Amino acid sequence: MYRRDLRDTTVDHLLAELAVADSGGYNAFIRAGSDGGPLVYALDRSGRPALWVSEGGGPGRRLTGGDVVANPWGRHRVESPWFDLRSDGARVAYVATTSGHRDLHTADVATGKKRRLTTHDAPDGDPRYAPDGSALAFVTDYWSPGSLGVVSADGSTLECLRDDEYVYADPQWLDTETMLAVRTEHWDTFDNESEIVRVSRSGALEVLYAEPGVLAFGPRPRPGTDEFAFVHEASGCKGLYLDGPGRDREALFVEDGVEAGVPAWDATGDRVATAVSANGASQWYIVPVEGEPDQASSGPAARQPPAWRDGELLGTRSTPTRPLDVRNVTAGESIHRTDGVGFEERLTVPESVRYESVDETEIQAHLYLPDGTETAAPDSIPLVVSPHGGPTAVDEPGFDVRAQYFSALGYAVVKPNYRGSEGFGRAFRDGDNHRRGRGDVADVVTAVEHLDGEYGPIDGGRAGIVGGSAGGQLTGKALAASDRFAAGAALAGVYDYETFVDDTDEIGWRVVRRELGLPATDLAEFTHASPIEDVPDIDAPLLLLHGEADERVPISQSEQLAAELDAHGKRYELQRYADAGHGFTQRETVVDAYTRIADLFAKYLRTDPDDRTSRPRPPQDADRSSSLN
Repeated sequence: MYRRDLRDTTVDHLLAELAVADSGGYNAFIRAGSDGGPLVYALDRSGRPALWVSEGGGPGRRLTGGDVVANPWGRHRVESPWFDLRSDGARVAYVATTSGHRDLHTADVATGKKRRLTTHDAPDGDPRYAPDGSALAFVTDYWSPGSLGVVSADGSTLECLRDDEYVYADPQWLDTETMLAVRTEHWDTFDNESEIVRVSRSGALEVLYAEPGVLAFGPRPRPGTDEFAFVHEASGCKGLYLDGPGRDREALFVEDGVEAGVPAWDATGDRVATAVSANGASQWYIVPVEGEPDQASSGPAARQPPAWRDGELLGTRSTPTRPLDVRNVTAGESIHRTDGVGFEERLTVPESVRYESVDETEIQAHLYLPDGTETAAPDSIPLVVSPHGGPTAVDEPGFDVRAQYFSALGYAVVKPNYRGSEGFGRAFRDGDNHRRGRGDVADVVTAVEHLDGEYGPIDGGRAGIVGGSAGGQLTGKALAASDRFAAGAALAGVYDYETFVDDTDEIGWRVVRRELGLPATDLAEFTHASPIEDVPDIDAPLLLLHGEADERVPISQSEQLAAELDAHGKRYELQRYADAGHGFTQRETVVDAYTRIADLFAKYLRTDPDDRTSRPRPPQDADRSSSLN
């Protein structure tokens, strides 16, 4: 337990407001009907995704309840929509939980009446309507993990198209008898190597694009032709290409250091839109088949694919001061906003910084400076380093609840896109494979050294670190590798990779194989990446927070690290959350977890406590395995 009268608790109200307003940008896809048809989009409040519909340009209305499942597996990162709108705009297909099963459902857009299509005891996902609406292609674990099937629109018939040594994703119909899909071997992951294939209703398959060690995804049929656009990274960065029978593959958008996302064709088939990432931020681009790419707007974009309706580009975005916004990009107008009250006046806009880490590797990061930094005295602002999870992920300058909370508390917050992050090319993304706990740790520690030298008001001698999942693992490694940090907080981190592979789910096991190898041949890598091996070198206090319902990283990881910390007489606390999974999304959990982290940082980083008008937390609120002395 930490005294709550060491800091300004009025900011905790802001944290609660931010957690409520956060609309889950990662799951925020949109699907649009043609000829003035409806727009269906997804919002995710506190981990409860729901579908909304907007008709005639009017305000949205909620179509589904809280039983919707946005990503049944967390299996792939090809950024494909997890629901689909029938071509006539009359019905939407999605996955929902029924009696514990994740099955395909459809809903009538006008009435909201729902129909369950599958009833087997296995998760389904990626539903896609056939052009005539008579059937849906989908991915399922019913036959084997990631198999490809078709179900009739009324749920009366079920066909298995592919049940083999591959995992399939993102089916896209070419016509009523054939479709495109992405696949990768069961051994692999969709953020490492994948292929584009054509599959017929008979199950026959043709590989259209496959290169060893190259990621390919996002195949989208070009309207009125047998061609398709897709993304691959053979050049070293994700580029956008046009392909098809009887023609040479053509590069539509390929630039060094720039990464294209899943394309979306307009109805004419003359141009595609895509979200393009560079320097830790994304923008919408329109790419004509004949002509030069053009940036569609000056504002930020979500990395999810946009959509077209009646010649206008639609997309989702969030900004540092405004939560998720479903927009008509062409008109520059909002379709659905989830604003909080006065956020733009109370939140900060980060700046992009770059610094050199070990091996002359350049690192991009987002720096959130608290109010008053311009006139602050030297060494007056403590620093919080916040590495993202993944590690195959990226921090972009969107609506960030945690960074804004700590910034409002008076901390400078830096979020480094360390090696292993995506959005900077394949070589950078693979930069910590079989090297975890080396360069990535240096990238995090070097952030403190850079900011301490370049920003006079920032006091690098009063730095804390907080991260979740892979960021939690990095927190443990950084505390052991450097004396730069006075305190750390780790949420749902992996701390012992050798035991982790026994308890994690299918995706966790695949990610470990890609990042570290196999215990039989690469045990030294497992050992080196595990913070539990470095406990003797951890001197700063460490707060562990973990959900008991976490299947990706079971709470046994925090329990093992806590036991090792205890055995070495280290300062630590383990806080459990009974109903939390991997990633804290419920408002109550977010508020409790991050106010506890704020108490930790107030104790070990702050030299300017508040006016003592706030009160300490009652002792009975503390649920811990050991206390910090």
